[in-house]
Parts: sequence; C-alpha cells; structure tokens
Amino acid sequence: MAVVSVQVTEHGFRLSEESVRELGLQPGEEVRLDIRRVADAQTVETSALRYIWRKLGDAVGVAPPVWNGNGWTVPLWVKGRQGTFGELVLSPAGEVLAERSTSKQQLLAALENDTATISALQATGDG
Repeated sequence: MAVVSVQVTEHGFRLSEESVRELGLQPGEEVRLDIRRVADAQTVETSALRYIWRKLGDAVGVAPPVWNGNGWTVPLWVKGRQGTFGELVLSPAGEVLAERSTSKQQLLAALENDTATISALQATGDG
C-alpha cells in the first residue's frame, strides 16, 4: 500500500499532481483513503527517549527526529563520543519499529568499530 503525507490547511487538503502521478492514479479513478494522524516531533522524541532508556541504556541520547515522508528516523549518539552510532525508526504515529531500528548489539558493534578506528589513527599519529 502506498503512503502519501499531506498537510491539512484551513481549506482542507489535496494531493499534488506529483503525488497523483507517483501513486499511478488516473483522472476519474476512485480510491479509498486511510487517514492517520502523524505524531509531532516532540512526541516522537519522547517516545524515542523512553525506548532507549529501557532498551539501550542511559548513555545513549537522541538527535532531533527527521520526518522522511513515510515515518520518522531518530539518530542515536553516545555520551562522550562524536557522531551518530545508529538510529531508531518510528512509525508516523510515533511507535518505535524495533525490527528496523539499531539494536543494542549493533550499537555496541558500532562503538567497538569506532574505538578501533580511533586506536588505529592514534597509532599512525593521525589522531
């Protein structure tokens, strides 16, 4: 099933011609709409923080959520480290999709890889 996000204005909402083409719709064709509200960024961030505190540990933090048109991604950072080490993927409603998100094992592997890179750079004098 295709998903398109639209913004509701004081005049209602409409699909752009581009969205209609992307969906492969023809003029006069009848379609069914399944309307769902999209969570706001603050709700998504709160949901992501609750998840990481329970599943990934208190040294993990989140960067601001990013809406990608079909859902949310939330980059993960780790206290005392530079950069991101994974991401959480959330539904439009703000529910964490664990099967598509970075697991604790993947996060630990990314940290180990980062440590190995830092050690290698220090050994060559580049770090």
